[in-house]
Amino acid sequence: MPPLPVDPVARAFVAVEIPESLRESISGQLPHMSGMRMLEVSAMHITLAFLGNVESKDLGALKASFSKVRMYPFEVSFSGIGMLVSHDHAVLYVGIDRGSDALSTLAAAVREACRPAGVYVEQRLFLPHMTIGRIKDAAARGPEVKRIAGSFSGREFGSFACNSFWLVSSVLTASGPIYTRLFEVRLHGWQ
Repeated sequence: MPPLPVDPVARAFVAVEIPESLRESISGQLPHMSGMRMLEVSAMHITLAFLGNVESKDLGALKASFSKVRMYPFEVSFSGIGMLVSHDHAVLYVGIDRGSDALSTLAAAVREACRPAGVYVEQRLFLPHMTIGRIKDAAARGPEVKRIAGSFSGREFGSFACNSFWLVSSVLTASGPIYTRLFEVRLHGWQ
């Protein structure tokens, strides 16, 4: 495990990591279009919760609280492409078929575990997905993106066994975010 950050505050989120071979396979099947910035394969993940800025002193409490999350490992499969539009930009994502309910349950458990650790969780509707790209000027490009996404309707991209989640710090740069895994929490049921 890498050392905890020295900075007193880290922009953080909780995520499920997807095996590299599956991320590469999915990336190789994706459409590319002008005006869309694709995520680097290494940056693809499933976000469970955005925590905003987390102080280093709270990381130990978060780890202890997350270790109490009780859930058995489960299968996640990817299918289809969708788009979330917000004002002038959009997010293109790969949808989740099998495992969607389990991811929603895990996201709720992670959010609940943040409370005793005293860490704020951004209040966002949880939609299980893997972001693959961002589009500026969504209003003008929306019809084209919807057409492309429609051509992937029902396409299955593969699956993996979800057996852990990570706390990840994020540093935003001009060339994209830099993610650092802070610690992993294994799923282990009610043992």
